[in-house]
Amino acid sequence: MLEIITALEEKYGKNERINTGVKQVCSCWADKDGNDEQLKSFCLQHFVKDGEELEDFTLKFEKYLNAIFACSGHARMYTSETIYVDKGTITPLDVLFSSYNPLVELIGKMFEIKTAFAALLNFPVYTFDEKNTLGREWNDSKWVQVRIADIFAERDRDADSSEYSKAYAKASAYCAGKINLEKISVGGKNNIFPPDSDFIRYSNYIRSYYTGGGMMEKAKIILKISDRKIRHEIPEIFIKNRQVSWDPFTNKVWLNGIKVSPEPEKISRYDHLLNMFHARQLKDRHSKLYPNLISETFEELFQISEVKTREFCTSVLESEALKKCCFYLEKKLGRNLCAEDWYYSPNMIPDGGNSNSVLASKYPNIKSLEKAIPDILKQLGFSEEKSSYISSLIAVEQSRSSSHCLPGGHYFKTKIRINAKEDQITFAVFNTFMHELGHAVNMILSGEDFCRTVYASQPNYVFSEAFAFLFANKAKKLLEANTENSNDEKVINLWEDISTYGISLLNIDIWQYMYQNETLTAKELKNFMIARAIEIWNQYYAEIYNHQDSTILASPFHLITYGIYYPSYLYAAIAQAQIEHYIKDKNFAGEIERMSSLESCTPDLWMEKATGSPLSIDCLLKEAEKEADELLT
Repeated sequence: MLEIITALEEKYGKNERINTGVKQVCSCWADKDGNDEQLKSFCLQHFVKDGEELEDFTLKFEKYLNAIFACSGHARMYTSETIYVDKGTITPLDVLFSSYNPLVELIGKMFEIKTAFAALLNFPVYTFDEKNTLGREWNDSKWVQVRIADIFAERDRDADSSEYSKAYAKASAYCAGKINLEKISVGGKNNIFPPDSDFIRYSNYIRSYYTGGGMMEKAKIILKISDRKIRHEIPEIFIKNRQVSWDPFTNKVWLNGIKVSPEPEKISRYDHLLNMFHARQLKDRHSKLYPNLISETFEELFQISEVKTREFCTSVLESEALKKCCFYLEKKLGRNLCAEDWYYSPNMIPDGGNSNSVLASKYPNIKSLEKAIPDILKQLGFSEEKSSYISSLIAVEQSRSSSHCLPGGHYFKTKIRINAKEDQITFAVFNTFMHELGHAVNMILSGEDFCRTVYASQPNYVFSEAFAFLFANKAKKLLEANTENSNDEKVINLWEDISTYGISLLNIDIWQYMYQNETLTAKELKNFMIARAIEIWNQYYAEIYNHQDSTILASPFHLITYGIYYPSYLYAAIAQAQIEHYIKDKNFAGEIERMSSLESCTPDLWMEKATGSPLSIDCLLKEAEKEADELLT
C-alpha cells in the first residue's frame, strides 16, 4: 500500500485523497481482483487529480450509474407489477418473478468489473458526523462524490440479498391478500358491507364516509377484524372460500349454513416477518459499518439517530398540543372520543362527504386523474410549460394493496398507484392521489436535468414524504370544499398523524426484540408484538380514545414487509410543518421547485438550506397548540 501511495504522490504531489483512496481500495481488494502489481497498476491508471478532471470524472460516473440503476429499477417495477397492481390473481409465477431484484447484484458486479474500486480510489467515505460538520462547506459536486462513495463503502453488503428479496416478495404477496367483507355476519345480520368489499380497501374507504349512517358500526367490525388478524385468529377457510360466512366477534364460520371449524391460517404474518428477519441476518454478517438493520436505518438511511426519533415520538404523544387537539375534536364531534375514532379522519371528509359526489362527476375513474394532472399543477402555481412537462412523465394505475409512487427516472414514466374501491374517486382517494402526486412531482423535479437515482436532491425519501403531505393538504382547496372549521388545519394535521408516533415506537421495538432474541419462534414474536402494542396503546392512547388494551398499533402491513419504515412518516410530518410554516407567504410552486433542487446533504443541513433552521419538532407542536388555543376560546 505504501509503495502505491508513494508512486501516486510522485506523480500528483502530496494529497490526502491519495492516502484515503488507496486505503479504501486495499480494504476491499481481494485475491480474485488481482495480485499486488495489478493493484498498483490499477491505482496509477485510475486515480484522477483534483480540479476539472475530477469534476468530469464525477459527472461521467454519475451518468453511467444512473442509467444502470434506472433500467434495473424499471425491470424490478415490471417483475413485481402483478403483486401491486390489480391485474388478476397473483400466481406462484408472479411471486417467483417479484422475488428477483436485479439491483441486488449490481454492487457485486461493480466490484467485479472494478468500477467500484475507481469510486473508492477517488471519493472518500465519510461518517454521518463528518457529513453533518464538513458538509456545510461542500458544493453539489462534492455531495455527488460522497453519495457515490456511500454506495461502495462496503463490498459485500448486498451479499445474500436475494434471500431477503424472496422473503419480501412472499410477505408482500401475503399482505396484499384480500379478506372478503361481503360474507361478514354479525349476530345473524348479513350484507353489512357492499358486494366485493375487501378489508384493505374498506379500511381506507370508511374514512371518506365516517360521519355517514352505519359507519361507526362498520368501524367497530373493521377494528375487530384487525384484532383477529393481529392475533392470527382469522379462519383460513374464510380467507380461501368466498362462500363461507364469518362472525369476527364470535369467530364462528358457516358454509352454506353449516357451522365449520374456525382453524386459523397455517402461515401467519409473524412467520413472514421472522423470515424477513432471518434473511436480513444473512445480509448483516457482510457489513462492517452497520452491524444490523437498526443501525443501517438510522445512521445511513434516515441519518437521524434512534434516540432522537424516540424523543420526537414521545414529545408529541406527551404534549399539551395533542391534548388540546383532542379536546377540540371532542367539541367538534359533540361527544367523547372512542376506539372507532381510530378511523375518524376529518381531512378525508372536509364538507361532511359532499365532495364525494362532486368528485364522482369530475373524475369518473382513476385514469381521469392522470388526464387532470396538468390542470391541477397549474392551479398550484406551476407554469403551463412546467405542468405539461411534469404530467407527461406520470402514469396513474389502480393498486392492488396500498397506494404508492414509483420513480421512473429519465427513461421511464413515474407510476402513481392508487387503491380506489370499484374505481370510484372519493375524497379519501383524491387526497391519497394528491399525496402520491407530491411524491411524483418531487421525484421528477429532483432529476430534471438527468436521472439522478444515485444523487437524489433530498437526504432520503423522508423529505419526499414531506412534499407528498404538502400536496395532500391542497386537496380541499382544489375542490373548493367548504369546511365548517376552515381554521383548524394544523390541529387536524396533528390528529391525522396520531397513529404514526406509536406505530414508529412499536416498529423500532419489534426489530430490537428480534435482534435480542435471535432464536425466537413466530409464536413468541406474535406474543411480543401484541403485548408491546397494547403497552404503548395504554400508555399514550387509552386516555385519548377512552379504551384500554387495543392491539391496533400492530395492524399496518408496513411492520411486516418494510423493516423499520414507519419513522419516515413522523419525520415527514415534522418536515412538512416546518416547510409549510416557512412558505406560507411565498409562492408554493416556486418553493417546491427550489427545494427539490437542493443537494442531498444530511437532514439538518437540508432543512437549514430549505427553511433556515435544522429539523425540529417545535414548529409542529407550537403551531398546532396555538391554533387549538384559539379554537377552544
